Amino acid sequence: MGAIEITWGVLVIAFGLIGIVRGFLKELGVTTVLLIVLFGFDHWGEKISGYVFRGLNMARISFAGEPKESIAKASFYIITIVIATFISYHGETLAFQGTPPKGIAGVLLGLVIGLVNGYLVAGTIWFYVDKFDYPFGLISKPLTPLAQELIKILPLAILSPFLPFLAVFMVIARVIR
Repeated sequence: MGAIEITWGVLVIAFGLIGIVRGFLKELGVTTVLLIVLFGFDHWGEKISGYVFRGLNMARISFAGEPKESIAKASFYIITIVIATFISYHGETLAFQGTPPKGIAGVLLGLVIGLVNGYLVAGTIWFYVDKFDYPFGLISKPLTPLAQELIKILPLAILSPFLPFLAVFMVIARVIR
């Protein structure tokens, strides 16, 4: 596998391209859901992931023959963010109301909000894989200097104190129109 920062960048760009196609009003709905999920992770994630691990242990489900707390907890966060993202993009979406601007302005807004969503999704996955010390064995340390710097700007590393306000703001903006 290539360097983690390349994978992260490709995912962010892919979300940006999706944003262009879907338009920024639909993408803002996804952003709202992602911010609410990140808020939940930040406030209750450790407790819930602990329950998940204990439940797996009680059910005698192990990873590679031994109970690996880091794999169980990282998997909880990754699976949850992927499911939330899938649901946010699938079917009837939480789109914001309004008329998107035509031309280059609409394309750029879709791109920017799509990139933000990519940053939130891919960055959250990377944050938790890093937090649990790359438990899946796909990435080996030491990381490149660029990757070490990017870890400092992953979503939960910088947005944590602002998540309650961002989530509430996005919900209010959606309701007010």
